[in-house]
Amino acid sequence: MARPTVVAQRELIVETAARLVEGQADLWLAEAPPQRPGIASPTEDSPSLPQEPPSDLMRRALESRRLLLSEEVERGGALAVAVPLLADEAVLGVLEVRRAEGPPFSGAEIELIDGLAAQSAAALQAARQVTTERWRVEQLSLVRTVSARVVQVLELDELCHRVTDLILQTFNYYYVALFTLDPGQESLRCRANAGATRPESTESEASLHLQIQLGEGIIGHVAQTGVEVLANDVSREPHYRHVDSLPETRSEVALPLKIEGRVMGVLDVQSDHVDGFDETDMLVLRALADSIAIAIHNANLYRSERWRRQVADSLREVAGLLSEDVALDQVLEAILAELERTLPCDVVAIWLLRDGDLCLSAVRGYAAEVCITDLSPDVDSWLNQALRADQPVIRTQQSPAEPLGAELGFPSDYSAISAPLRAGDQRLGVLTPVSYTHLRA
Repeated sequence: MARPTVVAQRELIVETAARLVEGQADLWLAEAPPQRPGIASPTEDSPSLPQEPPSDLMRRALESRRLLLSEEVERGGALAVAVPLLADEAVLGVLEVRRAEGPPFSGAEIELIDGLAAQSAAALQAARQVTTERWRVEQLSLVRTVSARVVQVLELDELCHRVTDLILQTFNYYYVALFTLDPGQESLRCRANAGATRPESTESEASLHLQIQLGEGIIGHVAQTGVEVLANDVSREPHYRHVDSLPETRSEVALPLKIEGRVMGVLDVQSDHVDGFDETDMLVLRALADSIAIAIHNANLYRSERWRRQVADSLREVAGLLSEDVALDQVLEAILAELERTLPCDVVAIWLLRDGDLCLSAVRGYAAEVCITDLSPDVDSWLNQALRADQPVIRTQQSPAEPLGAELGFPSDYSAISAPLRAGDQRLGVLTPVSYTHLRA
């Protein structure tokens, strides 16, 4: 049997009340069952129901939450009765029955109307619970579908775009974004987003959401703490950061994507309604976040393995050149070319020791013609620190600039690594990839 719509239930209650006491009945409903993605609205293709009770008696019954009688006394009794429909302390609506002509309502008739209101409230509440449970089952089924469609994707960018598109299309949220956090980084990168596009948005507005520092806004806070944030009214959320390209955001939830306790990213979902996320939404989104984290982990493993193979191939190429007694300049150029192929960066350079000083011996990138003739003490100390280190030295925002970054005027948040070059115990120099516009994919 088809599930009755709210309008059909309302009409049945009104018809029953009118027939029961031979009067004119009206039923105001406080709200329709929540419209859930994937389930047709119960009031679809039906006249919209009034937002407020249409009569003064109904309004007073709603406010008092008890049965009220009209004040006509000329015939010795009430000509109208209004009774709220109560279920679990919530008012579902107000039933009103009137007699324009005829005898006032007797005590027995008033008891009948009160009893009908109680039964109607129970029926409406049961119908809403059935709708919610049905939606939960369908949502969990959709979670399995979405998870199955992303878990086998091994290319990280394709995975992230597929995730955001599927969540938006499947669950009808206002905006969905997926951020990733690479180890050792201080900022999250927006890998993909879907929804809430405005043709008039400028490129600068669109770029506001592409990179977020740890601790910044809801997303940065979640990435930093590893704890989800649910803001069902963003105007009351201290960590909320307004974005001009998302003007309709009213509620937001951000969930950490974690594997073995390590935060790998954040799933951010926004709604254009206050209280846009309930317990079932959170259940669904947590399940999705777990699946997405596993998928990202698998994609990272695949990427790492592919990168290792590329490095191995590059080393074989360089080893072949060394065995052929090729000139040093050609060897250095081949090393930089292979490194640039396996590790995207803006500039990569080799510094070799000559008479105790580090000298720029080979450079590749758009700054290939830069001439560095003078090194500041800070720059020199950073390179010498890498020269003396047993492991590569990673530059942080607090580190001094290295020579190429200083010469090119890179902002303080650019990345650089200096790896010592050695032959046994002999220090030969350092290898330094520098990146600002490139982020590792």
